[in-house]
Amino acid sequence: MKRLHIDDGNDVALHERAEREAAQDAGAPDSAVWAQGIVAQYRGKIAEARPRLLPQIGPLGRATPPGPDLAMLSREALLTRIAALTSSSATPAGLRYRDLSDQTDDDLRQIVATLERATPRTP
Repeated sequence: MKRLHIDDGNDVALHERAEREAAQDAGAPDSAVWAQGIVAQYRGKIAEARPRLLPQIGPLGRATPPGPDLAMLSREALLTRIAALTSSSATPAGLRYRDLSDQTDDDLRQIVATLERATPRTP
């Protein structure tokens, strides 16, 4: 610990005593209870605010199976269709730049079906 420059001898003795007591002090029992009360109070405030701060997500519906027309498509055709469906600037970036290399063909069919349902059709 860095020593403070103190002019008076009594100040040095008081300072050293204060350092010793601070090093030995485990805290008063009532201060621990007070600290636990403060922590509980803030945890309660956080728990109360959490529902207001997190986005509200509605109930998830069951995924509808892809149609029979998608079952006949090859992997390359599915990837081409996904690229066409996600080329719009309205498509979220998470879908546009998603790595599809680890997806199975069934996963790709489900992604195409979901994107086709979500994409408005232009006549």
